[in-house]
Amino acid sequence: MNVLRLHQQVRFHFGYLRGIAYDISRNNYFFLPKGLVQVLCEYDGESLDCIEGKLKEIGIEFSHWLRLLLKEELVFECPEIFRNSFPPLDLVVQRPLKIDTAVLYFTRVRSDIMDILERFGCQHVAILLRKTNLTELNKIWRIIDDISITSVSLHFTTEVDHDWLTDIITNASHKLRFVSVEGEGAENPIPSIPGSVSLHRLSPRFRLGYYQPCLILNQEVYLDALQRNVYFNRKIFIDEYGRIGCGDGYWSTQHKPNIIAHALKDYLTAMDIPSIWSARKDDIDICKDCELRYMCVDPRIPKRRKDGTLFYENECAYNPYISKWHDQSGYLPLSDSGVYNSDQGVTIDHERIAAINAELWGE
Repeated sequence: MNVLRLHQQVRFHFGYLRGIAYDISRNNYFFLPKGLVQVLCEYDGESLDCIEGKLKEIGIEFSHWLRLLLKEELVFECPEIFRNSFPPLDLVVQRPLKIDTAVLYFTRVRSDIMDILERFGCQHVAILLRKTNLTELNKIWRIIDDISITSVSLHFTTEVDHDWLTDIITNASHKLRFVSVEGEGAENPIPSIPGSVSLHRLSPRFRLGYYQPCLILNQEVYLDALQRNVYFNRKIFIDEYGRIGCGDGYWSTQHKPNIIAHALKDYLTAMDIPSIWSARKDDIDICKDCELRYMCVDPRIPKRRKDGTLFYENECAYNPYISKWHDQSGYLPLSDSGVYNSDQGVTIDHERIAAINAELWGE
């Protein structure tokens, strides 16, 4: 007898309306019927006849989906004797160092501050600049060259001269240490440096009033999302006013320039795990009903209601209750689809959603 086993590096989840298979080894994903995902997870290791029977009970034709699952190697058909030959993936990530990424304003790029960041394990530095900082950009080259932090990225809040910036970055002796250069509002994006990789965006992206999520699927993001807030986890911020914090809005008191380094050391030494680091998508209203939640890198700050539950004030461009993006035909905002989310709580009109989905998808 043959049985069906799930690939351990393919993670099956579901949102409110549909399921998804995260192929984290190949950075790919597949949408699946929610009922199919539920049965596959519950009856992993059972015979094909058993799984087919369970799916038939809920009206899902197995043969079509089995061909897809086998073709994409999301599951394996194997003899029963090999049922236990698929060791589970270790989903626990151990990170002994306190921080991984520091986001700091241009004027805070100083040798004493960078030295402290290094000592606390920082591996990535994102530097925020304005157009007025361009003439001083070369001043930070020496400081960056003297540190062992593995990657640095520049992020501009205003449009900059494309050719000038590309030239100055390309000719920098340490160019391979820059993982990305981003300019908010620039019509022509600055080309990435050869051999570089992208760092997550530093500020929320809003289009027509909706937050546009940044979706990144890989094993590191997925495993982090199971335990932490992917964007804020192990990240600190130092702003232009001398404030230190674990997220924009989670600030310490303002520090004068001559004591910032000392204050930073004290802050990191005394810091416990901040609540924003632990604010998983699974714990945030609306997001917890979204099948895309384990690959969504979201810099929005979750707000806490009086009852302790979490939510976002800004609506996302994706509505998981009807599986539609804001620019797709048939899209409805949350309130129009029967979902009401505010600082007072969240209510969901399941009957209204069912009627909408019946019209959209025939369900």
